[in-house]
Parts: sequence; structure tokens; C-alpha cells
Amino acid sequence: MALVSIGGSIFYPSFEAQPSANESPLLMDAAGEKVAYIFSAPETGNLARVRFQTGVVTTGDTLKISFQDVDPATGFPDGTADQYRTLVVADTDDNKALYSGIISSDGTDTGTKRAVTLGEMVAVVFEFNNYVAGNLNLVQRFSYYNSYLTGLCYALLYTTSWAKQNSAFPRLAVEYDGGTYPMIVGCNAAVNRITEQAFSSSSNPDERGNVIVPPFDATCSGLWASVTLDAVADLILYDSANNVLGSFSLDPDIRPATSAYNTFAPIPAVTLAAGSLYRVSIKPTSTSTMRAYLADYVANAVLAALSGGTNVYSTTRVVAGGWTDANTKRYLCGLILSQLDDGAGGVGGLLVHPGMSGGMRG
Repeated sequence: MALVSIGGSIFYPSFEAQPSANESPLLMDAAGEKVAYIFSAPETGNLARVRFQTGVVTTGDTLKISFQDVDPATGFPDGTADQYRTLVVADTDDNKALYSGIISSDGTDTGTKRAVTLGEMVAVVFEFNNYVAGNLNLVQRFSYYNSYLTGLCYALLYTTSWAKQNSAFPRLAVEYDGGTYPMIVGCNAAVNRITEQAFSSSSNPDERGNVIVPPFDATCSGLWASVTLDAVADLILYDSANNVLGSFSLDPDIRPATSAYNTFAPIPAVTLAAGSLYRVSIKPTSTSTMRAYLADYVANAVLAALSGGTNVYSTTRVVAGGWTDANTKRYLCGLILSQLDDGAGGVGGLLVHPGMSGGMRG
């Protein structure tokens, strides 16, 4: 096997797959109003539950959550709740990640789940079960960087008719039976809000970033991070023994904006080994405050719906001490890769003799 150039570079995890603080709530506050999230099924299988995010809940009510077909002539839900579940949303459920029960043909745990095939278009529809006085927001977000990534995933709001929300990522994680969360490009699986982390060289912690365990051999030629850079800071790549493999100093006087942005830092090429643990750290080097961005998830399994999956999660430390990892959180930072293992060849093992039943395989 050999490392080969991929032509340009890729981001791991990809920065466009990260959640954004640029959110837009969809308000349901009258009988008949609905929100829908449309997505393309990433795998063949059975859909079980969904996780979604509320905004401000002024008055709680009971939601009916359903899977519906998508009308190919309009791109809207077809209006038939093929599978459904009800969920009580309380007045106190502001800015909260909610988890449906099993969405089934009869609204119970024992009903028939929705079977989907790869690429099938599905609508998740949220409406009041029997409107009383509900006044609540469901959260989507608009894309900062690559609105085209919404692709076959988009959000709609129904007041008197369906209206598609332009360049919007559904705030949705879809669970298949078995508890898995396949990645749905265009869906934002972060079902808790992103938080802005203000810190400096005198903060506890003063280093914040991600553990990254690549599942392949690769060459790393740079680092990336989403920051508001009001202070000098280093981007650092460590191995599992805390050896510095590469670093780059970020200068607040040399930046494109005074607000949040993605920065890309070249480092001398370093070879990464499949299955080995690395850390990408954002480390301020002055007592002036800068900002990084942390996404908080409700469960480690949800990270599987993101670029990098459960191999990427947050890590912090103070004054070069021991690291504290959190496998349900993730900072907006990562690697820039220029080469990947081509998977060809291989060494070792025993060949299978044509006459051996079962054989010894290598």
C-alpha cells in the first residue's frame, strides 16, 4: 500500500459538514401550521426515530411527527402520515434537543416502521396533533459557506401553503432501527446549539480542539479551524504522546474578517497512521481573548451522521497538563489531507491453495 496524491486536498472532518451558529427558527403558532424536513435516505433499511431541535417555546403543545412521501411534482410532503408518533412539548422545552418515540404505522413502539431504499425521498413532518394553544419554534440553520450542500435536503414551513426555506440545513438526525445514524449530506445532525467559546492563554482550559483517529493512512499538510481571531493563537497537531507534529501561528492583524471565519494553516507534511490518535489544538498565546466554536450533541452515536463520525470529538487541557476528552462534543477544527492510502497491494498472509476447502486466507 502507498500514499498517493488526491489532487488538491480534503478536509477531515469537512468544515462544511459542521454546525453553524447562523440559525433560523420556523414558528408554528396556529392550527394547521407545519414544518417539514425533506431528505434523501442514505441507506436501505427501516427508519425508527428522529432527533430535532426546538427554539423558543412560548406555549407548549402536543406535536404529531410523521414520515410522509414526497410529491415529485412539487417537492412538498404528500399530506399522508404513513407512520407517526405524538410528542408533548412543554413550555420549558426552549432550545432543547428532543427525541421522538418510534415512528410507526399505528404510533406505537410495536407498529410497522417505515422501510426505505437508498436514495428514496422522505419527508419528516411536524404539526400539532390537536391544536390547543401551541406557540413554538423548530430550528433549522442557514449555510454560511456552501449553500449548495443543502442538495436534496431542505426545510419547509406551512402556514397557508408550503414554502421552501432557501439554503437551509434541516436540524435533524435520523435514526435507523439498530440505533445507527448514517450521514445525510445536507442535514445538520447537531441537535444542540453551537456555543461560542471565549478564551485566552490564562483560561482554564487554554487549549481546545479535537481528538482525531483517522481510519486510513494519510499525509496531513495543514490544519483548519473556525475562529474569531482577536488574539495571537497557534494551531497545533499533536500525536498521542503529545509530540508536536506541526504548528502554525495565527496573527489577528492578518485575517479576512473580524467575525467568525474558517482559517486554513499549512504545516510541513506529516504522515498519519490509520487507527492512531492525534489531536488538533487551538491555543491562544496571549492573555487577549479569542473565540472558538463548540458543537454539543445529545449522544456519541449521533456523531456517526457527521464527517469523520465518532472518530472526531473534543479535547481540552490547561497549562500543558492532561487532556480531557468528551465524545459528545466537537470543536470546529480539523486536518487538511493531501494524500491517502491507495489500498493496493498489502503484505503478509497466506495464499489459498485451490484444492483447500475453506483454506487459510491472508
